[in-house]
Amino acid sequence: MVNSGNLRLIENDTITNAMSKYFDLIINYKEYDAQIKEMRSNLYPEVLKIEDMHDFFRFDQSGNALTGYNPEMDRFPPMSIEQRRSLVSYYRLYISQTRAELLLIRRLSKANDELLVLINRHLDKNTKD
Repeated sequence: MVNSGNLRLIENDTITNAMSKYFDLIINYKEYDAQIKEMRSNLYPEVLKIEDMHDFFRFDQSGNALTGYNPEMDRFPPMSIEQRRSLVSYYRLYISQTRAELLLIRRLSKANDELLVLINRHLDKNTKD
């Protein structure tokens, strides 16, 4: 409704503003997620040169990851400063992405809840009239 301009058809400005806010939060979340994934994918080839990731997960016959599985890991060979930076950057991105996305999801959830409250109030008011 935001992209097509159909929000103008909603007479309640408070609901329209809440819908726009919610839409903007969704777009921001998607853009942030895409940027982080691109940054990680740029680092991934270098990480694969350092880490052997083939054994990170084990799956059962149904294709479900086994819980409690601890992979066998060899000691890392001595790393260059560039390799170390690549590895640290890769995992820092995961940590910062998780924290930021949790915050963004909480904002989305709050905006969604606020929007639903407004819509329900509006519906309740109009059904009583």
